[in-house]
Amino acid sequence: MSNEEFIQKLYTEAYDIYKQHNEDRDKIEQLLSKQHRIAVIFGTFNYQVGNGGFEQWLYNYSEQDKQELQQILKRGIDQDLKPLVKILELVEKAISIKRPDDELFDEDLTAFQSEIKIYEEKLNVLDGEYYEQDEEELFKAVADLIKRIDESVTPKPRNPVRVKPTVTLSSGVDGNAMSIIATVSRVLKTNGYTKQELDQFKTEALSGDYDNVIQTAMKWVDVV
Repeated sequence: MSNEEFIQKLYTEAYDIYKQHNEDRDKIEQLLSKQHRIAVIFGTFNYQVGNGGFEQWLYNYSEQDKQELQQILKRGIDQDLKPLVKILELVEKAISIKRPDDELFDEDLTAFQSEIKIYEEKLNVLDGEYYEQDEEELFKAVADLIKRIDESVTPKPRNPVRVKPTVTLSSGVDGNAMSIIATVSRVLKTNGYTKQELDQFKTEALSGDYDNVIQTAMKWVDVV
């Protein structure tokens, strides 16, 4: 079995656990081993960047998962797994590149398009550097890290309790349904909500009138 196949096997096992227990996050966290977590976090990252570049990964990944990937890479570097050094460098650079604020889209479309182009160009450079890495060596480093994990210590589940973010709606936003949806979506994303959750919020918010938008927003965030 190749290193890539080894990681894929763990990834598939983890996916089967997700399917069996669906929304029961506590149960999923209890059943996933440390090896499974590394396989899922790295495997998803590698797929996202390989499929749509760092921009796709940044959009689809929660803040919590980004932090976990960095922790995994640092753990590997501490164990002298050198191929992970460059990957961590690229990940940290990608995270540090600030995407233009969505509010600029409404304020100045031309400026927004210009900044988006610069943002994408910077990430494209990182994409190119990532694609130049020796994939076989990279998979070997991750597989080695997984095999060195001590499973004698039961992995602790991540905190399932989520405190609702707080959103302040300015006079320019309050009264504009689409602006409210955009503002709440941005805050949810910043606080680690997944793309699936963001899509769920938007679907709920758009399923009725203005009052429904307000009620949906208050369900997901604390409006002040």
